[in-house]
Amino acid sequence: MVIDKAHCVSHWGTNFCKQYGTLGSVCAFLPRDTPIVAVTATLTACVRRDLHSKLDFLKSIGRFHNAGNDRPNMSLVVRSMEHLQNSFADLDFVIPENISSIDEIPKTYIYADNIKTGGKIVKHLKKLMSKRGITNQGCNVSDVDVIVQWKLPKSLSQFVQRAGRAARQPGHKGLAVLLVERAAYSKNIEILGPAATAATEAAQKCKSRRT
Repeated sequence: MVIDKAHCVSHWGTNFCKQYGTLGSVCAFLPRDTPIVAVTATLTACVRRDLHSKLDFLKSIGRFHNAGNDRPNMSLVVRSMEHLQNSFADLDFVIPENISSIDEIPKTYIYADNIKTGGKIVKHLKKLMSKRGITNQGCNVSDVDVIVQWKLPKSLSQFVQRAGRAARQPGHKGLAVLLVERAAYSKNIEILGPAATAATEAAQKCKSRRT
C-alpha cells in the first residue's frame, strides 16, 4: 500500500477531505504484514507524528527515511510587490517582452490561495498576451520552468511543495518565485506564524543583497 503526497492525510484529513484521515483503517482489511509506504516532499515533525497516528504505523517495526528536499537545479527568489496588488502588474515578468510566439514563454505555474484572485490573474495575463499579439494558449504542461506564488501561502511546506513542481526532468533548471507584500520586509517576525516568519527572513536577506 503506497500513499503519495502523504502530507495531505494530515492537511486534508480533518475538514477538506475527511476520508484521507481514515486511510489507516484500510490496514484492517489487508493481509497481515502488508507493507505500507507513505511518501511526501514536505514533512514537518508535527505532520510526521500525525501520520504515524492516522496511518497506524507501529514504531517498533516502522522505518523513517529522510532523503531531504534539496534541489540544486532549483533557484528560490523572494520579491516584493512594487505595484498595486489589484493590478497584478507584478506578474508581468511571466510573459517576456518582444516575443512573437507562445513557445517563447517559459512554462509557468502561478499559485494563488484564493480562487477569485486566481480568476483575476488569468484575465490579467490574457490581456497582457493580447497586447503582445499572442492569442493561442495551451494547457498541456509537461516540463515547468517557473513557479510563482502570489502572496504568502498558508504554510512554508505548502510553498516548498508547489515549488517542487518545477524542473522535474533530469538536467532541467527551474525557478520558484515568492511574491510578497512590501510589508513582509518590515514586520516584526517574532509575531508572525512559522510560514510567514521563514518567508520574511528570506525576503529580508534578499533585500540586503540588493542594497
